[in-house]
Order: sequence, then structure tokens, then C-alpha cells
Amino acid sequence: MIITIINIGLTLPTLPKLKVFMLETIQRQAQQNPALSSAQMSDMAAVSGLVGAVMGAALVPALTCLLFALLLKLFNLFTAEKIPLRRFFAVGVYSYTPLLLALMIHTLVVLLSAHPDFTASPSSLYAFFPAGAGGFAANLAKQVDPFLLWSIFLNALGGSLLMRKPVRSTACYLFILWAVYAVIIASRMPALS
Repeated sequence: MIITIINIGLTLPTLPKLKVFMLETIQRQAQQNPALSSAQMSDMAAVSGLVGAVMGAALVPALTCLLFALLLKLFNLFTAEKIPLRRFFAVGVYSYTPLLLALMIHTLVVLLSAHPDFTASPSSLYAFFPAGAGGFAANLAKQVDPFLLWSIFLNALGGSLLMRKPVRSTACYLFILWAVYAVIIASRMPALS
């Protein structure tokens, strides 16, 4: 609950700049497709995007913790001692802290930037690419966020302590899943520039 409140609190200050970004994106799409040039549709899309951002800020922490808990529970199915899902969920909650730090950095960058880029986290490796860079390498760099990797490691550490397994095996399991996910997303992500 506290994580959700912090997440929403860090999202709210960025909403005005997010609205401007969304309107500019909609205008670019309207220029490419003249049938979409209605001003009412632009306003409606911008408002729905803002509502989506707030709803995402409210739901993403719980869903992220649940995802990590389910992944650890799946790994736990192959061990002798069965651990309840709620204990893995607690590990997910504690390991969400690095993602909150990343959100704080993202909020500061958005607030201090005149024209923020919402397509990638400022803490990802994409920060080392030129603005608007595309292609597989740039898309993969968008997926490599040290704070996310830190969170994955904390999940592996907490899960391995609960299961009494070596950290190496749990970390390999989670990082391999993340690497497969990152490669699939990077290869399927269209150029957003």
C-alpha cells in the first residue's frame, strides 16, 4: 500500500509533461494519417493516457511483486521444501525498493527536462545512445536498467534464502528469464522516433 502511494505520488508531478508528450505524439500521428486530426479525439486520447498513467502507477507495484512471487514459486516447485506464495510476495515487496529509486530519478529528470523522453527510462543504458536512436541495440539498451537488475538480484537473494538454495541457481533462473524477455521485447519493439 505504501509503495503504491509513493508510486502515485511520484507519477502525479510528471502528468503535465506527459500530457504535452502525448499531444505531440498524437499530432505527429495525425499528420501521417489525416483521418485522425480531430481535436476532440486528441484531447480524449491525452486524458485517457493520463488516467492510464495514474492507474498504472497504482497497479504496477502490486503486479510486479506478484510476478516475482509467481516466478519464485515456480522455481520452488522443484525444491523439496514448499514455501507459501505470500512469503515470496513479501520478498517481491522488499525488492521493489530499487524500482522506486529508479522512479524517483525518472521523475526528477522529467521535471527538470524541458522536453522529456517518455519512451525510455533515464536510468537505462539507452541514456548512452543518441536521442531518437533505433534498432535492436537501442531497444535492448532500453531494457537494461541497473535498478531493475538490482531488483531482480534482490528477488533472487530473498527467494534463495527462503528456499535454502544457492543464490547462484535462483539468480541464474531469474536473469535468464529476464534476458529472454529483454531480447524478445527488443526485437519486437518498433522504432519510436
